[in-house]
Amino acid sequence: MTTRYIVSVVAAGCLLLTACREKPNPCIAALLERDQELDKQIDALMLEASDTAAAYRTAVLKLRDKEQSLFADVGNCDFGKDQDAYNYWYRGRMKFPGKIRQEVHRLGLDKAK
Repeated sequence: MTTRYIVSVVAAGCLLLTACREKPNPCIAALLERDQELDKQIDALMLEASDTAAAYRTAVLKLRDKEQSLFADVGNCDFGKDQDAYNYWYRGRMKFPGKIRQEVHRLGLDKAK
């Protein structure tokens, strides 16, 4: 009887621990998904186009605008206690130039804005 009691108390404790965990923030997941999509788009764009074409420059500028919109949305996201996600965005991704900003700079388009 005591073994059953101990097993049921342990099982109830495990259930309570999992129920009390914070749910993943959908904002953080959506931001990461958008970031990965932008990364795929710039990779594909850099592989298929030449940097002298006006269409390539326009596409890079559109990606830069999408990235800036993403960064604005990051500022509106509440990261709560998720320090890893906060550090990814504020101490990494937004602080140092990514592929899109590097390409904009390489093409000399950052001065045009």
